[in-house]
Amino acid sequence: MPFRRAVACGLPGCLALYLAPPQYGLDAVRFAAIRLGWDVPAAAVTIRCPACRLGTGPVTQRGATVRDTCPCCGGSATPTEYGAHCTWCGRTQPYDRTAADAQPVVP
Repeated sequence: MPFRRAVACGLPGCLALYLAPPQYGLDAVRFAAIRLGWDVPAAAVTIRCPACRLGTGPVTQRGATVRDTCPCCGGSATPTEYGAHCTWCGRTQPYDRTAADAQPVVP
């Protein structure tokens, strides 16, 4: 099983977690997290997830399955006709229409 790099929110009580693809190095993980809305400073200060940055966090509930988990912050998402809509960060992740079970597209 390959190890995966992750970015976790540093605010108290927040369960937000971004899991990067296994092939990503440290710089690629940081760049991808920033593009998804994470506040990842170069200095050793608090990392904030997109929900905490927007003021809708902290993320207190994670998704139970891949289909109802936000790939951006790891929070719970509600299936809609357009994709999985995150309760916390507000992103709508479109479904992968080529897959048989229409899983959300992971960046």
